[in-house]
Amino acid sequence: MEINLKDLRFYVFSGQGVPAGFEEIYEKTYHMWKQVWSKTITELSSNSSQTLFSDGFTRQTKIAAIFVGDQCAAMTASREMDFTLSAQREDSLLAAWDSEAHELLMKDGPRVSIGSYLSVAPDFRGEIAPGMTLKLLSVYMITHCLLDSDCDVMTGTMRCNRGTDKSAYSAGAEFIKKSKMYGVDVDLVGFFKKDIQKNYAEMTHLWSETLWQNRVDLINFKPQIQKEQKAG
Repeated sequence: MEINLKDLRFYVFSGQGVPAGFEEIYEKTYHMWKQVWSKTITELSSNSSQTLFSDGFTRQTKIAAIFVGDQCAAMTASREMDFTLSAQREDSLLAAWDSEAHELLMKDGPRVSIGSYLSVAPDFRGEIAPGMTLKLLSVYMITHCLLDSDCDVMTGTMRCNRGTDKSAYSAGAEFIKKSKMYGVDVDLVGFFKKDIQKNYAEMTHLWSETLWQNRVDLINFKPQIQKEQKAG
């Protein structure tokens, strides 16, 4: 499916909720996430009756959602943690990570953003322009969220059989370790903020830059400022 950059809208919001007037954005993103991950868990889990609960969505610090028109086409999420606390290191999303991987991850500091739930709606998979997919663009966008945070690094548990590992490396991720999750080969990677900032020109893309500059930030949303900007 060919999509123009002008057709895309990018939203950043907390999993805990959104300001009044943006509930539809939140709901559409949630239902797309649920559709994609209910199917994924069924495919990967030996327990076919395993339920996907909403707290996987609602506990996220940041959700980065790409819309095409009024449809949520892609999203990914991050949860910001302090890895000096063992309770935060032992998160279920890090089931594939061992103590050695944790140490390598924290080379620049203990503030860690757990990247997770990369999702692309079935109707929007494949190239949308030469060399660009919403999978790759989503990784770029959550990397922008990392650069805009006080975290030192963001994790990635990237499935090798779906090409998400390649998208991660294109956006500046560094390989940490091979592992398995749900019986599938994964690359454990780190998006190290210092390294990405140092090599920023190589780790960004016109599409992601444009979307980030025009983002709708619902975490730091200020209605009055928004109204004044529209009036101007």
